[in-house]
Formats: sequence, C-alpha cells, structure tokens
Amino acid sequence: MNSHKDKLVPSPWPPVEEDLETGFPNLFALLSSLRQGDAILKGPALGLELSETGDRAVMALSRSILKAVSTGRWPRARHYRLAGDFYVFFPGGSVEDVRGFVSFLRSDSSCPAVTHTIAAPGDDADPLDMLLDLWARLLPGSSRGNAGNDSSINIARHLLTKIEGIVDLLQEARRLAYTDDISGLPNHRAASYIIENHLSSIRADYPLSLLFVDGDNLRQYNEAMGHEAGNEMIRRLGATISCATAPGETVTRWLSGDEFMIILPGVDKAGAIEKANRICAEVKDKSAGWEFPVTVSIGIVTSPEDGVDTKLLLAAVEKANSNAKKLGKNRVCTAGEPVA
Repeated sequence: MNSHKDKLVPSPWPPVEEDLETGFPNLFALLSSLRQGDAILKGPALGLELSETGDRAVMALSRSILKAVSTGRWPRARHYRLAGDFYVFFPGGSVEDVRGFVSFLRSDSSCPAVTHTIAAPGDDADPLDMLLDLWARLLPGSSRGNAGNDSSINIARHLLTKIEGIVDLLQEARRLAYTDDISGLPNHRAASYIIENHLSSIRADYPLSLLFVDGDNLRQYNEAMGHEAGNEMIRRLGATISCATAPGETVTRWLSGDEFMIILPGVDKAGAIEKANRICAEVKDKSAGWEFPVTVSIGIVTSPEDGVDTKLLLAAVEKANSNAKKLGKNRVCTAGEPVA
C-alpha cells in the first residue's frame, strides 16, 4: 500500500476564499487577512488589468504571476484575484520590488498584455483605503489621481465593510452545505468534490481507492425502534468506521440510509481490500453490544486500475457493493469480481 503521507488532501468542500477559475485567493481571503491584522498591505501593491478578455487570457496571466512568484525573488509576495483584476502585494517590500515584478511579467512571452498600476501607502495609511485607491486606478477612464474622494469609492468602501461581516456567514453556509446533518460527516456533495479533485491529478504510481460501505441492519432498527433509533445507529456506525481509518482518509455519508463512501488517496487495490476487511471486522466487534449487532458490506474500486471516469467508477463501486450483499453480506467485493 502506498502511503504518500506528504500529499495534500483536498478539504471536504470548495473554500469560500478561493477564486474558482484560477485557484487564487479572492476578495474574501483578502478581507479575512485584513480583519486578522495581517500586515499584507504594509508595503506597495500592484494592480493588473488584462487588455483582452476571455478565459485563456485570465489563465495565462495567472500562470505568469505564479511563475514570477516561484522564482523566489519576491518571497513575501501575495497574489489575489478580485473580480476581473489581479493584485499582488509586497509586504515589507519596496516600489523597486514591484517594478522588478512588472519587468518579469513583460519579459515572459506567454504573459498577455496588461495595464498595471502601483500603490505605495504611507506609514499611517489605512489598508482598506489603499486597496480601494488601487482598485480605483484600474477603473476605466480613471485619472489615476486622488480617486479616494470619488463617490463610487465611498460606496465601495461601505460595501467592503459590509462584506467583511458576511465572510463568516458564507463560510458557515458552505460548511453546512457540505455536511451531513445526521452523522456530522462530509456529505455526498463533499465526497463528489473530493473524488473529482483526486481524479483530476491521478497517476499510475498514486492510486485512489473508494470503499462503498452499506450497513446490513438499518431496517431492523427502523422497524423495531423507530427512525430516530435508526439515525442514532447511523451516527454510531459512522463514528466506528471513522475510527478504523487513518489520517488523510476521508469518511463521508453517501446518498441515504447507512451508506458511506470512504476515500483512500494513495491506497492500491490490495491495501483497499485489507482496509475494508478490517472495517468489517471492527464494525462487527464494536457493535456486538448494541441493541442489534451491525455488519457492513463493502464494494471496492481503484483508479486508475479500474478507470478514471468518475461516473463509471461510482457505478462500478456500487455494483461491487451490491455483489457483496448478494454473496451473503458482511463481506468485501471488488469491482469486476464475479458473483457465484
């Protein structure tokens, strides 16, 4: 089984503070930094506006910015995408640092044409005022003078202040949208997001295994004790399965009932089988004293061995789970394994 413990595991849901197109930190990320007292604006800043429109130009500029940052010449540079513009901040840096950064972009043949402006705050400058001034300088038709007195800037300052108070609400809403309300685990939406993230970078030497776990005894709880008892069993089963997994392995509640999807990055087919058998044994052992002892049936699929298409992999792992049920429950079945 491959471990690759150093590989970054995607968070259970898309971050609120990330631009979905480029992956750059966005306005929410910048406002969060300012609210936490980050010294990000204690230095000059660069605003970049594309001269052309379209996704290709956006991605080309983002790659050029990352290329410049990766050189190490500007180790403290922080880059953001706010709406259609790009901003790079140089905390503790100088205007010469910014000019050098611009020169690097201009020397990069793959960098699209951009309009740029530089803001250098005084020692007692308000960070939000500097950000708004930088934004104003990129406005179409801006005189690049004292834009801070413009009525649109005053409106923008008011809106940004309001947005700061909304960031926490958005983060909480995102968490709730990707969390199962019965088990407290990441839900089907979160699982799909994580799986897609892993499959987008899958390679032969770093597999991804999925375990589709389905309990064998939920109906017994619902019929004998009621649905609230069934929900409590789902919570206990989710906790038991979670205790049988390792850091970096994600347990999620799947579509309904006592279904769970376990995402095992870096785990090959043999490792997945070993893990699944361990979970079966752990659930049977831990639930022995419950009102009704519980067992689980587990289907297994591994990418790229069993494919790389998300829909096909999910269909295969659900079929493998169905086969485990047909073979007598409380067992493990891999994708493509024949049913006797």
